[in-house]
Amino acid sequence: MFRFVKNRSRSGRFNKHISSRTSKVTQINKQTSIVGDIEFTGFLGINGDVKGNIVSPNKGESIIVVFKDAKVDGKIKGHTVVVFGNVLGDIEAIDLTIEDGSNIVGNCSYRSIEIHRGSKVIGGLSLNGESVESERLRNLNIFDGSRRQNDTNIKQSIDSIVDGNNVAKSSS
Repeated sequence: MFRFVKNRSRSGRFNKHISSRTSKVTQINKQTSIVGDIEFTGFLGINGDVKGNIVSPNKGESIIVVFKDAKVDGKIKGHTVVVFGNVLGDIEAIDLTIEDGSNIVGNCSYRSIEIHRGSKVIGGLSLNGESVESERLRNLNIFDGSRRQNDTNIKQSIDSIVDGNNVAKSSS
């Protein structure tokens, strides 16, 4: 699902998420550089530089915010990921928000995404979750035998119409 939101208020948005979902807060401040992978639970706010992967094993409780002047060089994996800054690496999230002024070089995998005007993504965007094929497409009966048979019948009908037109033209 794509959501485009223009001119919305961002004040207090993260405080509400933090207080309602977790009491564990980790902050990487400006002028702090970390080299190595980070595994955490709760909220992770990044204002500095991280060279390594950022992973939350407990996806249901994790919020990762890459703030404006922050730089992450590595994969990010968590439930809610919000990017204001720079990411060089893939992002895997349930809810992904790419704010204006952010730069991402890497593939983004998500269940829902919000991309704001002025952001840059160089890489692929793909819907993840409980297998799109099994969740939604099966509900549309695309993968069952009756659908294939219908497709075959439609193709045969189109072929007969085309052949009929050719016969009509040749008999004239």
